[in-house]
Amino acid sequence: MEKMDQKQEEAYQRYFEAYMEAHEKEMLEDAKALIAIDSERMEAEKGMPFGKGAAKVFKEAEKILLRHGFRTKNYDNYCGSAIYGDNPNGDSIGIIAHMDIVPEGNGWTHDPFDPYLSEDGKYLFGRGTADDKAPAMVGLYAMRFLKEHGIKLKNDVMLVFGLNE
Repeated sequence: MEKMDQKQEEAYQRYFEAYMEAHEKEMLEDAKALIAIDSERMEAEKGMPFGKGAAKVFKEAEKILLRHGFRTKNYDNYCGSAIYGDNPNGDSIGIIAHMDIVPEGNGWTHDPFDPYLSEDGKYLFGRGTADDKAPAMVGLYAMRFLKEHGIKLKNDVMLVFGLNE
């Protein structure tokens, strides 16, 4: 992509913000699908180095990535990635997120694996919303914006889903 002047940057910013707003409900549903999974690190099992919860959340993340048309790669169930671009050298800009959670702890007034929006619709609550499942979806939707608008970058963009922080 060629360098833009300030007016072009501002126009793209407004266009991107409008895209994200238009896709907000869909993005929240994708995030909720991940948040609903208890992905606390568990005892390793064959093919699941971080246990059943991490394996389950990775399968759900991979399903979301494929539904949105991204190439995915599984790194022996330690992490996975979605890739946008076709850089012949595989040079990538990385967006890093993790899908595991720490134990939910005490004090929840609502089931931490039943994500819900605040009454004003501004806040998403559930285990892993801020760290790091919902932010991962923001990265995915930024990649979708690039893909759906045919915006080619010098390097690939790779969203990495770690399964152990």
